[in-house]
Amino acid sequence: MNIKEISYQIIENFKIGLKDRKHTIYMNEMLYIAIDIERNIKVSITSNILENAYEAILILAYEELAVINYYYWYNVYHINSEGEVSKDYQNDKFRISHSCINGYKNQYIDLLYDNTKIYSFRISHSTWSGEFKKLWSLFNITRQLKTEDEILLACKLYRSNSANADQQSKIEELCQREYLLESQLKEYRGLLDEFKSLLNSYIEK
Repeated sequence: MNIKEISYQIIENFKIGLKDRKHTIYMNEMLYIAIDIERNIKVSITSNILENAYEAILILAYEELAVINYYYWYNVYHINSEGEVSKDYQNDKFRISHSCINGYKNQYIDLLYDNTKIYSFRISHSTWSGEFKKLWSLFNITRQLKTEDEILLACKLYRSNSANADQQSKIEELCQREYLLESQLKEYRGLLDEFKSLLNSYIEK
């Protein structure tokens, strides 16, 4: 059983299904998530990380015509340790799936517990690797908890910490930007003073 080869078969099967819809739907990108036996992950847009994977999750991106514009849609596939393939990732009461909220542009990857969404992120191809790692980190935390109340509390704390970390990052970025602007301002003031001195010296002559 070779998970990498199975991932190719998933892609080929998807392409076969597009034959009758080739003018309205186009395959785009794939995000590969390799899972080892201890449930650690590697994430990549190339399949090389699947070489020695114990399990895998594939997020397949495709563009589909909706009215007059093309929008991204996503399929989530799970390849288990036996080589069996299923839609979505299922582990006991936990599930990783895809959803669309309030319009075609708002596509999300969701972590659900007992069919209740406990965490999600809006899909952007520039950030989906990092965002999936955050989701998986939360999954690894919550799957060790015993009650639903503990799981919901952990999710609330995780979101709060993530928001604080993002806020701190923005503050640091703003401070750095202000520092650079202040440095540039001092430099311009110095150049202006030099120009004034040269001008006054020229006038005095």
